[in-house]
Amino acid sequence: MNRSAVYYNSLMKEWLSQYKYRGDERYEGLISGMLQQAYDSLVQEITSRGWYMKEKLAQRHTVAKTPFQQGREPQHMWKPDVITFVPVSEQRLVERGFNQARAIASKVGASRDVPVRDLLKRNYDSEKQSYKTRAQRLASMHDLFGVKVQEFQSWLNHTYTTLGESARPISILLIDDIYTTGSTLNACSRVLQKAATAACVQVDVYGLTWARS
Repeated sequence: MNRSAVYYNSLMKEWLSQYKYRGDERYEGLISGMLQQAYDSLVQEITSRGWYMKEKLAQRHTVAKTPFQQGREPQHMWKPDVITFVPVSEQRLVERGFNQARAIASKVGASRDVPVRDLLKRNYDSEKQSYKTRAQRLASMHDLFGVKVQEFQSWLNHTYTTLGESARPISILLIDDIYTTGSTLNACSRVLQKAATAACVQVDVYGLTWARS
């Protein structure tokens, strides 16, 4: 599941270019603010569908409640256990001086009280995705991303120690700037799922991007 804040039109392209390639930090607050609103919409959508509430609902139905009690129950809003972001290569990091996905993810996490962890790595540099066809994008994703094993395990241990709910799936929110074909988010999601399976853990990965092409 992926949601975006805006469509990637000519104006949004100019904003991102000013921020991502020219380092104009004035756009960081604007872009992250829009992403925070998209985050709130995602929370509302997932909460309304109740995907994450199956075990809580099961617990709730074990004890009969009066209609008055049911009406007074607070709504449990969905919230990711962690936010992570799509990594950039060392070459891109040197060229730009920062990872824009990490920067906007940090803003969202801080504003919504969700921890942000650096869980993913880019195994090698690749040509810019904007120059590729859909088929080329999909082919280039093979082994492009990996999990930072120590960071991932440390986060899992901390999460289970804090929550004490080892039976429930853990929610990861994956943030990036642009959604084009979905190949990048899907590739990152796959390696997160693979690492979780190896650790005998179930995770649900949700995607949040600033713009959708």
